[in-house]
Amino acid sequence: MYYNSRIIATRISSFPGEILVRKGESVSPDITILRTNYRQGRLCIMRVAQHLDVLPENIGKYLSKKEGDRIKWSETIASRISLGGIKQIESPVDGVIEKIDSELGVIIIREILERPDVPVVLDLKDKFKNSTKNLKKYILKKEGERVEYGQTVAGSQLMPKVPIYTKKVVSPCAGKITKIDYDNGKICIQKDVPTTEMKAHYWGKINKIIPQYGAEIEFGGYILEGAFGTGDIAWGILVNNNADLKANIIFSECPSSEDISKIIEYQPAGIIAGSIDYKGIELLEKHHITSIIIEGFGRLQVDEDYKNLLAQSVGRNIILKASTQVRAGVIRPEIIIPSDKAYYTYKRVKEKFKVIWGQHYGKRGVIKGLPHSGETSSGIKTWLSDVVSDQGEEITLPFNNLRVIE
Repeated sequence: MYYNSRIIATRISSFPGEILVRKGESVSPDITILRTNYRQGRLCIMRVAQHLDVLPENIGKYLSKKEGDRIKWSETIASRISLGGIKQIESPVDGVIEKIDSELGVIIIREILERPDVPVVLDLKDKFKNSTKNLKKYILKKEGERVEYGQTVAGSQLMPKVPIYTKKVVSPCAGKITKIDYDNGKICIQKDVPTTEMKAHYWGKINKIIPQYGAEIEFGGYILEGAFGTGDIAWGILVNNNADLKANIIFSECPSSEDISKIIEYQPAGIIAGSIDYKGIELLEKHHITSIIIEGFGRLQVDEDYKNLLAQSVGRNIILKASTQVRAGVIRPEIIIPSDKAYYTYKRVKEKFKVIWGQHYGKRGVIKGLPHSGETSSGIKTWLSDVVSDQGEEITLPFNNLRVIE
């Protein structure tokens, strides 16, 4: 646990997009800082060996395409002549063959969204030349409906209540019908363009814009490290009673599974527990509640500084980063309490530690001062601690590679 007057949180998107904030702007966790459209679509896995009834290692004999080839929707990509006739596989999307796996007998197709912002226009007049005055009865969909590749959008029904059509018109893409022009016999389909928004996740000010990919958010505050977490990230106001709990966060020193059940009924944003039993963890995971366990499992005494700081933080904004990783590259869950000014003094400056990861594994010693932001030798930005080992060696290590033992 520590207070640092300058914390930098970097929010980065995997895909380029539109930045919606400006440098110096104040943000809250639910503010969208970037919006992006994926230009690559879905992955489709085609089980070629299974459909053609051949051995996985032999699928190459029946493919008409190779890795990297572009294909169109409904184009034949594999076929086999057998005693029962011709078996063939058609592409379910417009895309590219990303991988041919001869061990599993499958091919992977990545959908490619060509000019996704331009709607597809279907012209029905060519199909229904003699019925242009009454096209409405042939159109099977309504404006606002969603269609998939190959789904019938218009056709002449052979028999009432039997979904068999002649002169049928099918959708050449996946998307939403935005307009139907009954007079001219045209149907407009807007292709699916998956959109995602990246939230700020913190209270603070935009310190730096990373063009097309995100931003750095600067703020001051306290960070408390936990032992274990469930869920991902949550934010709200720290409260001390269930009445104010909806969409907020509560601290309970050692809640039983019955206590957890009651808390969940109030639909909290998250829970902080000093320690907890296994049934309590099961409930939190079952109901997808973000939580951080400070000490561990069972009935364990909570560090007095942790308790006192949380008691003095009731009514304040709080953020839970619950991601936990205990294998290579240790990640501990964090409780973050934004504050421009220190309102609680952490009494202990020097603490004994043990290195739990990396080349100095097993070494013990004393932590000097407070953790500070910096880079590891591999260029990773993280929190670092200056330490002195029992052998007198001065080392700077990632804070997450240490475990405080006193």
